Amino acid sequence: MWRAVFRGVELEGDSHVYRPAEDTLLIASVAEEISKDVSALDIGTGSGVLAILLGMRGVYTVGTDISWGALAWASRNILRNGVDGYVDLVLADGYEAFRCGFGLVLINPPYLPGDPSTMVDSQFLGGEGGVETLSRVLDRLRGCGSEVYVVVSSLTRYEEILDRYGGRIVDKMDMGGEELLLLRLRP
Repeated sequence: MWRAVFRGVELEGDSHVYRPAEDTLLIASVAEEISKDVSALDIGTGSGVLAILLGMRGVYTVGTDISWGALAWASRNILRNGVDGYVDLVLADGYEAFRCGFGLVLINPPYLPGDPSTMVDSQFLGGEGGVETLSRVLDRLRGCGSEVYVVVSSLTRYEEILDRYGGRIVDKMDMGGEELLLLRLRP
């Protein structure tokens, strides 16, 4: 089990729940600046940290994950941080359980190139080019009009994402040999 405090959010999880890291810092900046006049979707919520940050701003947020275990930890973290009135959780793979209607979508997907054959690998590996898992989610978001922010690595074929879904790089973080990129998309 791990414990962490991330930008004032108290979190716990286990080895099956992604622990907030540098990529989380990059996308958290969006959650901390958003207007509370939108509803938000946090795809792959993991520990729930982004949903909690949004909830702390009064933004109604739905967090999704493919893991019951992750959702159990996220639920505990949401209660611990007092935002259960603003955040709901749904067991879902990406966007498959929803229709359009979210003004903001945050995705911190598995983005490293490789085969996500185990549950632990699926937290980090997004397919051969690192963007296959993300592309499936973005295909479902096409035409919804949502503002989508996603973290990717310079080690992936992120240019395909920009070309295919229209967007731009809005922030970067140098990791020494790799850059983490925050993309803003309008699929």
